[in-house]
Amino acid sequence: MDEPTGNKSVPLETIDVVITPALGAGRNGHRLGYGKGYYDAFLRALDVPTVCLLYAECLIPWMPAASHDVPIDVLITEDEVIRRQPGVTSLPPPS
Repeated sequence: MDEPTGNKSVPLETIDVVITPALGAGRNGHRLGYGKGYYDAFLRALDVPTVCLLYAECLIPWMPAASHDVPIDVLITEDEVIRRQPGVTSLPPPS
């Protein structure tokens, strides 16, 4: 997917929550997107809750992350709601 084009924009201060897409995610709040980094760059400019909706089958215990990746606050599947602890940006991989 390419970055959206056009001249319409939404002022950042009017955004209350961001629902992010993902191919999959880890319980540590990191997600696997489409590899372009658009959402991570966008989320760095905001201070609002972030939510990712995904199937339970697409949820893994831990997702590796790079320094530029922004973790999601709440992951929601058909089975559960997972809230990342405030201030925790990554957890160690399971042993």
